[in-house]
Amino acid sequence: MRISLILLKAEKGPLPTFPSYQQEKRRKAEAQALEQARISVCSVLRDWTKAQITAVEAGVMSFESAFMPHMLLRDGRRVIDAAQEANLLPAPPDEKIVGIGTSK
Repeated sequence: MRISLILLKAEKGPLPTFPSYQQEKRRKAEAQALEQARISVCSVLRDWTKAQITAVEAGVMSFESAFMPHMLLRDGRRVIDAAQEANLLPAPPDEKIVGIGTSK
């Protein structure tokens, strides 16, 4: 019995490579982690915005004090940072310490 082996001549250039199972698994895991991070950031932003709106509706703060400090100026700074640097804000009032349940 005679077996002949035919060797094919390889073309010039690198051989095509295919990602291994581990590489593909890692790529999918990284994509899932990135998607989960995006969802988490959106959830935090939604909850913070909802809390600010609730505070405005309850009368605890004005709409301007809730959202305006976080607006960006053309130079990329926040409004609150620019106002503090220019000393446009009044000094905070002295703290009032109130004792609860004390009698004199």
